[in-house]
Amino acid sequence: MYSTKEERIAIGKDVCQHKMTAEEASRRYGVTTTSISNYCREYLKSIGLDPVPNPSDPIVKDGAPDYLAMTKEELIRELMRKDIEVARAKKGYAAKGGGKTKEFITISNVSSK
Repeated sequence: MYSTKEERIAIGKDVCQHKMTAEEASRRYGVTTTSISNYCREYLKSIGLDPVPNPSDPIVKDGAPDYLAMTKEELIRELMRKDIEVARAKKGYAAKGGGKTKEFITISNVSSK
């Protein structure tokens, strides 16, 4: 087990930069893949990035789309959909359905701006 922070961050950096897989690092350094995952999180935190949320966290499981499994195009489409939804909410209405059956529903008589 690599106990110094610098060693863990160096291993995490190699895995995050795809120089080796987590399995290769696990075999090379004699630690579990869970430890390698933690090293990657340590590395990302050390460079000021928030690590990717753990898929077992309740916030990812409960009703949230699986963003980790989406392609770039799907993520862009989802972001655009959310932006449209927010803009409609600010104007005081929502859309129900789609295509020819799309129906606009008034949320309130007053704009929420």
